[in-house]
Amino acid sequence: MQPPHFARIAQGHDMPSDHTRAAILNSAERLYADRGFADVTLRDIVAAADVNLAAVNYHFGSKDELIAELFVSRSLATNRERLNELKAAEAAGGGRAGIDAILRAVLRAGSYELEHRKDVPGRVVVSEYVDVAHAFVEKDETGMVNAVLDQIARQFRADEFARG
Repeated sequence: MQPPHFARIAQGHDMPSDHTRAAILNSAERLYADRGFADVTLRDIVAAADVNLAAVNYHFGSKDELIAELFVSRSLATNRERLNELKAAEAAGGGRAGIDAILRAVLRAGSYELEHRKDVPGRVVVSEYVDVAHAFVEKDETGMVNAVLDQIARQFRADEFARG
């Protein structure tokens, strides 16, 4: 008979190391958003995650690799949300998303990132969403996306945009 721990793993339950990894990522994201990358140490992260320093090295190797993993994992989730919204717009349009639905999805996602993802520079957010819009709409509409997101960025990140 297998010990209960192995039975839980065999049934698809998370292993304890998965919880440790998630705790590290969540704590790092929260601290980086609050204080920025430069002002957060690995010791800050392990204290917030209630894990030991060896766990960070085991799961990520270094602070730089932790930052890279955080960026990739969160970007994948954000992109998944964007794609789902565009697919819903396409389904609502009988297989073709209307321009208003596309622009709404792009502007909503870009606005969210400008307000809540302070770890990503505002100009990068604007540029990325203009590129996303360009894949779906004509040049005039991408110019509108750029102008709207630029104004939103200046509201949410006045200090960043005042610096030039």
